[in-house]
Amino acid sequence: MKFGIGWREEVLTEINQQVDNIDVIEIMPDQYMFDLRKKVELLKKFLPKKDIIFHCVSLSIGSSEIELDYLYELKRLVDIFDPLIISDHIGITRYKSYDTGIACPVSYNSKTLKIFEANINKFQKIIGKPLLLENISCPLKMLDEEFSEAEFIAKLYQVTGVNILLDVTNLYINSKNHNFDYREWLEKIPISSVRQLHLAGGNEVEGKLWDSHCCAVAKDNWSVYEMAINLFSQIEFVIVERDNRYETFYESINDIFTARDILLKQR
Repeated sequence: MKFGIGWREEVLTEINQQVDNIDVIEIMPDQYMFDLRKKVELLKKFLPKKDIIFHCVSLSIGSSEIELDYLYELKRLVDIFDPLIISDHIGITRYKSYDTGIACPVSYNSKTLKIFEANINKFQKIIGKPLLLENISCPLKMLDEEFSEAEFIAKLYQVTGVNILLDVTNLYINSKNHNFDYREWLEKIPISSVRQLHLAGGNEVEGKLWDSHCCAVAKDNWSVYEMAINLFSQIEFVIVERDNRYETFYESINDIFTARDILLKQR
């Protein structure tokens, strides 16, 4: 299992100072697409010589039509950096000409499943790299769905073979905000489906938890992480995410050490 951090230019010096403690770097390709010449040269200059994986935010795999221009631009970046895997979210970021800017939930039903299947096939034909899809945090509970979220993810894996990026923090946040047992949720996910984990810190606003990526991983999240690494047999990567409050970025480096230590104690 390899442990790493999300690449952010705001903390590139700090990441390079900790390079010996990092196995893999997760890049958000959306930050570099459509302006490749200038931005890619900067990335090449500062990026440590480590394994690279991509984490997209605008693939919008749940939209009725996946955007081909996005795929072709992503392919250009893939050809430059050769990431081991590429991930995005089980959600949509585009509806017609409207861009939400954040992954929004989809309806968990058979129709949506077919949309995902078609879009995943298009992705594979153009990109030719393994795709992972991530569970998202959702402030609103979906009603009258054909499947639960966990059931939909299980069916998605069974139908398409796409692996899962399990976001531990998103799962914990949803379990608290919507009052369900994360253990039961995890037990519905096929043990061979999860290939990567995300960990991040969040905060509480007016009684609701939010996946804000602003601080250290919360203590209770580690119980979810521990169950996940014991339950799923194919996990290859564990990434700590950070997108705010970079003045305490050392917390996220410490989280890498914690995640690695927990794994070692399980062996």
